[in-house]
Amino acid sequence: MKVGSLVGLLKDPKTEKNNPGIDPGSVGLVVEWTTHGKADPLSSCWVQWAGKPDWDCMFTEDLEVLSEAR
Repeated sequence: MKVGSLVGLLKDPKTEKNNPGIDPGSVGLVVEWTTHGKADPLSSCWVQWAGKPDWDCMFTEDLEVLSEAR
């Protein structure tokens, strides 16, 4: 996953519960990448979700890659 990748919310009840403002079928674009150290499981990214005006900061473990950026 990197800037430019298309992502979706992981299909997991806990993930969906923790992100109530995002529809489970939504598609988002990774617009900025943040990492908290080398191979940190808490790395995050900013996602622009379709139909939403603002970016959302998301943990990468809560996302699935739909289409990887080149």
